[in-house]
Amino acid sequence: MPTPRLRLWSAFLACAMCLSFLPASALAADRTVAQTPPAIESEAAPAPETEPQDAVTSLPLSGDVIEIASADDLAAAVAGQEDGQTWHLAQGVYELTQDHLEQYAHWDAPGQGGWYFPLHADDLTIVGRGQVVITSPVERPNGAWASQDFVSVWGDGVTIDGVDFQSKSEPNKAIEIMGRDFTLKNATLLPVAHPDGTQGEVFSGSIYFNPQNEDADLGTATLENVTLHAYVSASAARAGTVQIRGLTMDATDNIWSVWGSGYGPGLVGDVYGEVTDVTYLVDEGAVLSDILDQSSPYAADTKPGTTVVFAPGTYRLEGPVTIGRDMTLVGAGWEETVFQAAAEPTVLLQVAGGDVDLTLSGIHVAGVRDNSHNNSSGVQAGTNDHPSTGRITIENCRFSNFTKNSVTIKGGTALLTGNDIACKPYPGAAGNGIQIDLGAQAVITGNTIQGYVSYADRWSACGVLVLRDGKITRIQDNTISHCATGIVKETYYDTPDHRTYLDGRAERNNTFIGCSRNVDFEFDLLEAIAASSGETIVLPCDVQLEEALVLSGDVALDGGGYTIYGRQEDPSVTIQVTGGTLRLSQVTLADFCASAVQVPDTAGTEPRVEATEVNVRNFGRSAYSIEDGTLTLTGGTIDCSGAADGASAIATGGQVSAVLSGLTITDSRPHGEGVTALTLAGRGSVSVSGCVIRGVHTGIHGDSSHPEASGALTMDIQDTTLSAGADALVLTGGAQDAWSAVSIHSGTFSGSIHVAEATDRDTLSISGGTFTADPTAFVAPGYQVSLSGGLYLVRPEAPEGDTSGPSDDNTAPPVQPPQSSQPETSDGSTTVSTQVTPTVSGTTAKAEVDTDTMDKSVDALLEAAAEHSTAPVLEILVDSGSASHVEVLLPVASLDTLGRHESAVLTVSSGAATVTLDSAAITAVAQQAQGLQVTLTVSPVAAGDLNGHQQSAAGDAPVFDLHFTSDGASIPHFGGGSATVSLPHVLSPGQSAHGVAVYHLDDLGGLTLRDTSYDLQTETVTFTTPHFSRYMVGYRESAGNPFTDVAEADYFHDAVVWAARQGITLGTTPSTFSPHQALTRAQAVLLLWRAAGSPRPEAAANPFTDLSEDAIWYDAVLWALQQGITTGTTASTFSPNAPCTRAQTVTFLWRWHRGTAAGARRFADVTAGAYYRDAVEWAAGQGITTGTSPSAFSPNALCTRAQAVTFLFRYKGA
Repeated sequence: MPTPRLRLWSAFLACAMCLSFLPASALAADRTVAQTPPAIESEAAPAPETEPQDAVTSLPLSGDVIEIASADDLAAAVAGQEDGQTWHLAQGVYELTQDHLEQYAHWDAPGQGGWYFPLHADDLTIVGRGQVVITSPVERPNGAWASQDFVSVWGDGVTIDGVDFQSKSEPNKAIEIMGRDFTLKNATLLPVAHPDGTQGEVFSGSIYFNPQNEDADLGTATLENVTLHAYVSASAARAGTVQIRGLTMDATDNIWSVWGSGYGPGLVGDVYGEVTDVTYLVDEGAVLSDILDQSSPYAADTKPGTTVVFAPGTYRLEGPVTIGRDMTLVGAGWEETVFQAAAEPTVLLQVAGGDVDLTLSGIHVAGVRDNSHNNSSGVQAGTNDHPSTGRITIENCRFSNFTKNSVTIKGGTALLTGNDIACKPYPGAAGNGIQIDLGAQAVITGNTIQGYVSYADRWSACGVLVLRDGKITRIQDNTISHCATGIVKETYYDTPDHRTYLDGRAERNNTFIGCSRNVDFEFDLLEAIAASSGETIVLPCDVQLEEALVLSGDVALDGGGYTIYGRQEDPSVTIQVTGGTLRLSQVTLADFCASAVQVPDTAGTEPRVEATEVNVRNFGRSAYSIEDGTLTLTGGTIDCSGAADGASAIATGGQVSAVLSGLTITDSRPHGEGVTALTLAGRGSVSVSGCVIRGVHTGIHGDSSHPEASGALTMDIQDTTLSAGADALVLTGGAQDAWSAVSIHSGTFSGSIHVAEATDRDTLSISGGTFTADPTAFVAPGYQVSLSGGLYLVRPEAPEGDTSGPSDDNTAPPVQPPQSSQPETSDGSTTVSTQVTPTVSGTTAKAEVDTDTMDKSVDALLEAAAEHSTAPVLEILVDSGSASHVEVLLPVASLDTLGRHESAVLTVSSGAATVTLDSAAITAVAQQAQGLQVTLTVSPVAAGDLNGHQQSAAGDAPVFDLHFTSDGASIPHFGGGSATVSLPHVLSPGQSAHGVAVYHLDDLGGLTLRDTSYDLQTETVTFTTPHFSRYMVGYRESAGNPFTDVAEADYFHDAVVWAARQGITLGTTPSTFSPHQALTRAQAVLLLWRAAGSPRPEAAANPFTDLSEDAIWYDAVLWALQQGITTGTTASTFSPNAPCTRAQTVTFLWRWHRGTAAGARRFADVTAGAYYRDAVEWAAGQGITTGTSPSAFSPNALCTRAQAVTFLFRYKGA
């Protein structure tokens, strides 16, 4: 039995004649047509952008192609339509008059006798070139309103792409499809506009699938990037599939607000297949239960993943609403959009248990002012009986007048950020701001929570409560005021297998005002140690030490990935081991003023420290200071970047036995700021195996010079990579009764090696390894030193008669040593040039700059640059002649030193190319190197070496390969820096310099334009790139305006032409830009990514199920995610085809810029609490936006492609 909803067309047609007598004013709301851009500009919020190139339709090769440029042409095409035709409609408005309609009035099947736009041919394709609108001023072509459609599709396989429709009457449906396999793409069904100026719409915005074959089979239908003003119904279909990829249903000011429940947006029927990027636009006339409540008879019409955008207004909820499917609810800001409870609910918005995701943004959720009980809540995810397993995101919302919890999360995961919560006092109640419960995991940041303290009845609010296995992994930057306790961790219900967790830095990282107690946090490490009885203690959270942790017995502590914090201002706070064994694993030690772990020489029994995968950072004097006992470090890291000058990562003294295996020690500052990795004094033994030490000033210092020292200190070093700014290894002797005995068996060592004030008993024996400094004086008997590639190799002596010696597999030595010039200063820079003569074989040239030469060049350069306060520029000049394949080997340590100067530049010039790196790129190359050298390679790529995609894209254009490698491993990116490359290139006859363009050529044949220039005098093309890869030198026929729909008088003309020249946009077709088409989320990040130079995202997993690797915006979305520009619409979806609003687009740009708000409030429609407020004010202050009027920004209006490019153009200052 059909429901009373008039979406069911059987019911609708039955009462059509009655409805035809209703006055239009009863069916329509006053509204204006919103397609013409405002006089100042039209901009929209952050919606997904559809890349223009993807919008181009592949035209059929069979059938006639008809070019249409006028309404007369269109009417003739309709009247004479045949199977397989393709119609190309030029840009413009096509108004079909009564005379036009009469040309095909004879086609009356099935007897309706009068049509606006009937399509009865099979396999008919209609393509709009630019912005195309088909309309008609005729009210009733056949005199029967209720039985009339604006577009009637009877043919099978009909496709309409890039055509908008606007009725000026009130037809039954905008489009009714009786045939199979219908496709509608890139289209808007505009609201009704009557000739007399009034407006209204009944079902004029709807799409109705009504297949007339005996199986009621609609085939495979597709709606892609479509905007309409009602809903889609396929209730008449019994077979087939409708695919939805990008659909906006604008339900503002429509019949929903007149006729009530049952007339809202939705996808009616059960034949839908893939449904992605569906957005509803609603206003105060909305019946929210229709689209939100899972108990509504219309609930199935709102598909999972739908985004609902709420216009400013107050939305009354007559009772509790249970949300049972994935949804995103977006308001206009908490001061503009209000969900108001009409009565006291137990929970106003209940998210059903199980895997249901909800995002709530920019909405004020309000309870009733006068409460009669103490159990009302705002939003709750899951229940005690059925916990959530989904993801809840609540951002920039306000909650008020709830007496229990404003937000309750029972299970699943939650992100709560930027919200304003006012707890409601009620006698005998404890109303909390946020409650994390039943195993839920939450991140809570940037919220304001105002509680209350009621001393009269001893009940009061807490700002945040976590209990019953709940886990708050991060809680920071919140302001919690006037609560009895700001944050509470309740462990009453905990069991050994289910432990509640609260971020250990909760008190330090949040602001508390007027709270009786800031944090009720029950974990106490000292108590846990006392109660452990030797069992392993597993940290449930981060731990803040307030005083020294002194351990005299056995303690095993598994950090579980958490951190133990010291006190940066108090040197007495340390982990001190005076006896027994301390076993640490999977923990980070941070913020220790002096030493993180200390074993004093006054310890009694031999203490032991065993650390496995322990990371230490932010210490002052040492990570490990061991004066007695045994130290065993396996894996883990020590970051010395925050250490004081003269500090040591590891310092030993007294009688110590140490075993270091797989440990990494680093310092990111220039020359390590005087830090030594290992300072080994006293006596004992030290084994160093498989370790990596980089960036420090001194690598290993064996010190037996102290008068009180006595006995031998032995060191055994193997399979270790050590790169130091000064000494890789230094031994200091002199004490009569102490000496050092050091053996190096293998590894790579950058830096000098020497023994100072040694006694006869101090020994250094080297029996293997690779060195930048000559180790000959310390080579063990039976071993020899050979020089290869600028490095010294220690290997066993060759058998007698074998004179082959070691060979260099990388490259032959240069013909003559490199020669460096004296520093020369001019125009704000100081330059040192180093001439290198390569070995040349055929078309290949190989050159190498040895460490000693480059170190001296860098040192001289930096000294001169500091003296003159100029930018240091190091030039490597390679005389490669006509060789087309050039390889240049450079020492990593020298690059690392050079790159630490923020203005440093490295230029490598050869006959094949000139490559210039900025300081960030230099540092990134050095940090990613696997060995002591990196190799820069420039070479042409033969067509046969390209894959099929690349060959198709490149054609006959030259392609070059540029890359850095180290020990055979590729260096993928420049860490946010860039390289400028100049290549020789001769123009073909008839070509001009302005048309030359360099493109990044990816593995799928995708082309990304780089910022390119051409020098006619030197015949070189120059481009800039954020990473190395393959590049094609192409040619564009026109460097002017390539788009027919962008006129010189348009406000966006310069911006669009600039974007096209930069390769930021490719247009929706080669000749159209579609400036007024709504921007999508994918297009928005694609524009920013291309403007950033199309950087390759860091290696990371793709979290989005709707992001395909072959999508043109794949890299752009991952880059935007890593840059914090977007987090997706849910944890697993990005919604690439969803539209962007003006507020969203500006927010994307602001996040990319990492801007701050500037100036006072400029626009009346940008409220203080809106998530986009800072972004809009920043953009206005920078001249990026001028608003849609002097006082309005129109944040919730959809952003057009023209507006988005204009924003970017103004931001770049182009």
